[in-house]
Amino acid sequence: MKKNYENIMWGILLILIAVYIVFAQLGVLDGFGLFADASIFDIIFGVILLIFFIKGIIKRSFGQIFFSLAFLGILFDEELYITAITPWTILFAALLLTIACNMIFPKKFHHTTFASTTENYSGEMLNFKVT
Repeated sequence: MKKNYENIMWGILLILIAVYIVFAQLGVLDGFGLFADASIFDIIFGVILLIFFIKGIIKRSFGQIFFSLAFLGILFDEELYITAITPWTILFAALLLTIACNMIFPKKFHHTTFASTTENYSGEMLNFKVT
């Protein structure tokens, strides 16, 4: 079931990119929006990084969360007015945040145990498997 949601998400993303490309070539989007100076590559890559960020939140993967935000910051540094921060500073901060959050919030492993029993009830054999 999870695979279908990912396919739907990527399909919608590709449709939106196709619509954006057509409208951009027609000149409909000239000077429109916050990222008017960004190239099509920047916008596509930004959307992909945003998807990785959301998937990182869902999976509680701190590295994926902070590094996708770091790369978004590097990619759109002019639009976000953070050009004074070099890319290495942002990447180092993402590394430190990842290490710190993994130390504070360690992943919990769930151990699955299986139990099985067989009972005889009114002449019939009943098998129970419990997880």
